[in-house]
Amino acid sequence: MQIDWLTSLVPSGDDVVTVTFDATRESENGYQAVLTRWRDLRRTLEGRGVSARTLDHVEEQVRVPTHVPGEHGRTIVAGPDGVVVDRVLPDPPSDDTGVVGLDVVSLAKVADGTVAYLLAEIDRTGADLTLQRHAAFEYEAGDDALASVEGDQDVINKVRRAGLASRRLQARAEDSWERNAETVAVELGRIVTERRPELLVLTGDVRAVALVRERLGAEAAAIATVLEGGSRAAGVNEQAFERNLHEALDVFRVRRREEVLDRFRQEEGRDGTATQGVDDVVVALSRGQVSELLLREDTVGRNSQLRLRSLWAGEGALEIATTPALVADLGVSEPREVRADLAIGRAAAEQAAGVTIVDEEAAELVDGVGALLRWRDASTPSEHAYKVSGDSARS
Repeated sequence: MQIDWLTSLVPSGDDVVTVTFDATRESENGYQAVLTRWRDLRRTLEGRGVSARTLDHVEEQVRVPTHVPGEHGRTIVAGPDGVVVDRVLPDPPSDDTGVVGLDVVSLAKVADGTVAYLLAEIDRTGADLTLQRHAAFEYEAGDDALASVEGDQDVINKVRRAGLASRRLQARAEDSWERNAETVAVELGRIVTERRPELLVLTGDVRAVALVRERLGAEAAAIATVLEGGSRAAGVNEQAFERNLHEALDVFRVRRREEVLDRFRQEEGRDGTATQGVDDVVVALSRGQVSELLLREDTVGRNSQLRLRSLWAGEGALEIATTPALVADLGVSEPREVRADLAIGRAAAEQAAGVTIVDEEAAELVDGVGALLRWRDASTPSEHAYKVSGDSARS
């Protein structure tokens, strides 16, 4: 899934931190444990040379409780000019981490819990539109965009009396609904093209919703779904509709991960644009070939394979390799040793690749790493050991 909407917020330079920690309160009024976790992270980051100015920005934000009930995590990214990302995670991390610079794995987990959707509440006169990034837990209000679109036809109510005059009025009403639906559909198409939501949710008057859906262009129709229970009018059960909406977004998040895995399976099965294993994925990343990076959940947490493994890197994010000699072949004169999970994530972000964290029970990947590629040529390495969970043997 795309994470550039997050990585684009992160300033360049060395005085940037990404902190991810357990934000669960010990009790309803007990936030002290969270502050203690942050102080431990702060001391570690101070030892790594992060400025007090940047760390003060983080601390100011940490001191604002999330007020989210139950267990959850939190990711904050800040630079010398302030906090640029502050998001709640559905689950606490396996350990509290403070990274100097960009931690793409943490941001990928934020993205996994978020859906960019366009909600259209439709009646026979027009629609109210809301464009939002919905998080699994709503702590950050988000960057909602609200608008209304109205049709230019005012004959709305159908009458059912017999007679020529009423038949003409009914015909005019039908025409009015259709014209207004066309206006709404055109506006939805424009927003989908310009703002690129992942999901278009249509709700409201049943007939009006159907008319709008029939008139959607191909791009908007491909991401559209109908959800009952919403309305432009007052009196709707908003809590019930919010529950239905959250359930629909949760279903979409699961399907989004599955679609990435399905594409990977297809490409692996036909020796197409997919590869896996640290060695092969690192080569593909250094060449700018990766369109989607897949990381298995158990390989990026505490004491995991990628956290404990090192790669060699230069100044550029794509200057990475598994040995000093290989990175020297990329023109790096003074290679430095870096954590594999950080180097792989930053290389993916540099080439605007998506990053998907997959469940360890859903798929097995060599070294817990896979990639969908933009292209393949004769020199592209390929490891074939992918197994879908439940398969009896590897291909």
